[in-house]
Amino acid sequence: MSPTEIYGGANLSIASVTSRTTTSVTLGTSKTWQRNSINKRFYLLNSPQAFCVDNNQLKFFDNQSLVSSSINTASSHHLLASEVAAVTPFNLTAASDNRNTVIQMQFTFSADGQSLDFSQQVMIRNVP
Repeated sequence: MSPTEIYGGANLSIASVTSRTTTSVTLGTSKTWQRNSINKRFYLLNSPQAFCVDNNQLKFFDNQSLVSSSINTASSHHLLASEVAAVTPFNLTAASDNRNTVIQMQFTFSADGQSLDFSQQVMIRNVP
C-alpha cells in the first residue's frame, strides 16, 4: 500500500461517513475500495495524529488533515522532548494482509554532556 492510497492525492481508501449508530455506518456515497481486506476489516478514523522530530524536538501534532500528505511543523503542537538527536527516529516495517506492522522508534536525548538512548517497538495490529 502506498501513502497516496490514504493521504493526499486521490484518497482512494477514504470514504466520508454521513451517519452512524452502535451497529451500522452509512457512507456519504457508494464506495468501491481499491484493495480488498482478506479478513473483511475496515478502520474508522477521526482526526489523524502525528509524532515528528523537528529541530531536535519531539513534537505531537493532533487534529491533522485526512487529505494532506505532510505535517505543517509550524502548526500548533505539543512539545514532548527537546535536545533529541535522531538520524531515523521512526522506522516502519512492511506489513502484509495477515501480518502486523511494527514501528521502531529510536532517539538519543542529550543535556549537559550526558546522553540517554531510547529504543522502543510499537506493534500496530492488523494494518490492512
